[in-house]
Amino acid sequence: MFSRINAWILGRLAKPSGGGTQRLVLDKAGLRVSDDTAEAMVPWTEVRRILAFTRPDEMGGAHCLAVECADGAVLELQDSVTGPDDTIATLGAHLSLEMSPNAWRARLLAEPSATILVYGRPDSET
Repeated sequence: MFSRINAWILGRLAKPSGGGTQRLVLDKAGLRVSDDTAEAMVPWTEVRRILAFTRPDEMGGAHCLAVECADGAVLELQDSVTGPDDTIATLGAHLSLEMSPNAWRARLLAEPSATILVYGRPDSET
């Protein structure tokens, strides 16, 4: 299962910037991320931590989430590549968040260099 995540990550890294559109779906099984070439599904039980940060780009910076999985894989999501309206806002329906999406977005606007713990599983090292 996680070999698909690693293949997806490597595929995304190999793409030139601006290629493909990332799509995110959250449901009771977990989070599913896909683009024009691959799809990855991470069950909620496999999510260990989620960190919010700003990735610098030519437009000033993109808000991103790093989803750390139980097997050590990290799935990076840009806040702007979510599904309908604001899919990331529904994370709280699936996980006990440390901070709401509006709160971490506001903090990243005030502190672009910050790395913010959005979610941490109690049994994971933080």
